Amino acid sequence: MAQWTSAVGAAQLARLLNSQQDRPAGAGTRRPPAYRALADGIRLLVLEGRVPVAARLPAERELALSLSVSRTTVAAAYEALRAEGFLESLRGAGSWTAVPAGNPLPARGLEPLPPEALGSMIDLGCAALPAPEPWLTRAVQGALEELPPYAHTHGDYPAGLPALRTMIAERYTARGIPTMPEQIMVTTGAMGAIDAICHLFGGRGERIAVESPSYANILQLMREAGA
Repeated sequence: MAQWTSAVGAAQLARLLNSQQDRPAGAGTRRPPAYRALADGIRLLVLEGRVPVAARLPAERELALSLSVSRTTVAAAYEALRAEGFLESLRGAGSWTAVPAGNPLPARGLEPLPPEALGSMIDLGCAALPAPEPWLTRAVQGALEELPPYAHTHGDYPAGLPALRTMIAERYTARGIPTMPEQIMVTTGAMGAIDAICHLFGGRGERIAVESPSYANILQLMREAGA
């Protein structure tokens, strides 16, 4: 089964490749063979994110016509990219971009910092910041105080707790956006909200514009919604 999630047309790829010709070449550099220059151009587009990974590339004949080169040149370029791990192909399904498998992460880099080092070191590999105390503790304590009334109910509020929806609606209204609690849906996280939006607006067969590169999990939600 082909592992491509998007497609790049021959004309589009040709425009991207031609835009690279405006970049100044180094002094004294020798011109590489045509197939090598084409392979390097496609590889650079993938590394820069201008052509996403898992994007289906045009057929050899189509790209050759758009670039005004021979099909042999395109075939050799595709073969070079396959050998380098930047292209995967399947007979009858075409070719799509890829990235070579990297070296495994060192296990030492996955170990958490020891507690005694947290105050004197900043781990740039971790995006988590210290908890905002004492506000976090106060918020947790306040939530626990509000919990008992809901513990005696079914606890099933698909759109969020009514009191929370009312407070959010009042906040929007105070900012000049008249809002009713019935217009508010509280989700368990960003992915839950995006999933609801995809099923509401992204009907089967609909096209959705996304950034490139984009968040893979969001693309998967769009595919599951039928877009």
